[in-house]
Amino acid sequence: MAITTTATEEAPVVIKPVSGSSVKFTFGIRSAFHCEPTSSYITLEGVELDGNTDETDFWCIVAQDLWSEDGNPDGGGLAVILDGQHITIRNNLIRDCYQKGVEIRDGRYVVVEGNIIQSIANTSLS
Repeated sequence: MAITTTATEEAPVVIKPVSGSSVKFTFGIRSAFHCEPTSSYITLEGVELDGNTDETDFWCIVAQDLWSEDGNPDGGGLAVILDGQHITIRNNLIRDCYQKGVEIRDGRYVVVEGNIIQSIANTSLS
C-alpha cells in the first residue's frame, strides 16, 4: 500500500487499531506499506505485518536467487519502506518476510522503535 499523505506536525496521520482490538496485515507483494517521498508526519503503530513466508530462510533465498528477475519466493518481501520524512514505525509485530522488516531509503527524521521483528530471511532493518 503506497502512502502519499502529506500531513503536518499539528495534524499528523496515525495508523493504528481501535483501542482494545488488533489488526493483522498479511501481504504477499513486495511491501505492505511504502511511505512515498511526499509523505510526512505519519505513524504506524500497534499492527501486525505478516509477510507469510513461514518456509523461507536465508539459505532458501540464496538457493532461489532472490535478486534474479524470476527468483522471488512466495510471500511478502519488505514490510515497510520509508521514503518520506517525520515517519514513526512503533510497537508493531513484523514477521515472515523474505527480504527486510523495515527499509529506510530516502526517509529523513524517521523513528523505528519498540517493534518485534522476527523470521526475516535477509535483514531486519537497513
